[in-house]
Parts: sequence; structure tokens; C-alpha cells
Amino acid sequence: MAETKTGLEQQVYRTLQQLKNRPAPPLTGERARELLDYDARTGILRWRVNRGGKARANSIAGRRTDHGHVQVGIDGRPYYAHRVIFLMVTGAWPKHEVDHVNGIAWDNRWTNLRDATHIQNTHNRRIQRNNKSGYSGVSFHKRSQKWQASIRVNGRDLSLGLHAAPELAAAAYARAAAIHRREFARAA
Repeated sequence: MAETKTGLEQQVYRTLQQLKNRPAPPLTGERARELLDYDARTGILRWRVNRGGKARANSIAGRRTDHGHVQVGIDGRPYYAHRVIFLMVTGAWPKHEVDHVNGIAWDNRWTNLRDATHIQNTHNRRIQRNNKSGYSGVSFHKRSQKWQASIRVNGRDLSLGLHAAPELAAAAYARAAAIHRREFARAA
């Protein structure tokens, strides 16, 4: 026989669900610094206080996600460690995305983090696994049997010419990336 809840039990259940589903207050730099220590030299976050379970004072905070980023749970909400670090160091959330300069998602040393727009962040990504030339912006042009270099600028593809060797096409791409993408250029 199925159990029926009394009116009081139903009310308590609804109240608990509302509390559980209530959004947590936004994380502040002060709250993050209260809970975590950050070593800018190593990029590691450590708990300052016992949080229960494995989260003991002085233990490393967070876990690595499938994409390689470190994620840390604070006050019942998941946060990317690089964003929390940005908040702790600057006192404000990043305006855009946090870019890892060297492209290693778990490397949260302060010298490796910078605020970047989505476009800037995509300029700094590594070459894709299916890249056959081994270079960014370089592909084989079947019709001419040469290597073509191109770069996307402001949503438009710019041809950088056809080249006899992939290294020459990569050099053309590197020159264009240095001009159009400046410090966010990744030529390899």
C-alpha cells in the first residue's frame, strides 16, 4: 500500500525543495579567499578550512574535468578554478573568458592566465587532431598540388597564397597571425 504524506509533510518537503533549488549567492573574491589559498607560482588552489569528505584544510581543491580544466565546488556550485583564481587575484570576475596562454587547461599559474574574448581564446587553441599538415592555417590544395595558407580575420577567410612546402605556408600564416592576432597568435 502506497504511503500518503500528511499536509505538514508535504509542506516541509516543498520548503526543502525550494531551499535546495534556490540559487546560491554569487561567489565573491572575499568568500573565495576565505575558503581557498592560491599559489600563483604553481597554480594550485588549496582549501584553507575543512570542508568535509576529502576536502581537508591544506588539501588540493578541485578535480580535473574531461576537458582538462580544474573544477572546484564552492557553496554547492561548481566553478572553473581559473575563473575563481581570476576573481581572487583581481577582485572581479573576468569580463570575458580566461585564456590559458600555453594552451594547457589545468595550468593555472597566474602568468599563464589572461582575460580574453571568445574569438581571442579560439585564436590561441592548439591545432586540431585531424589536421593533416601539422600547422595551423595550412592545408593541401589538390588542384594545384601545393600548400595553401589562410587565416580568418573578422569572420572572413583571407588567402595567404599557395606554397611549394607546408613549412613555407606555415611561415606565411605565422606572419599574418602575428599581425592580426598579436599576443593571441599560435602558429604551431
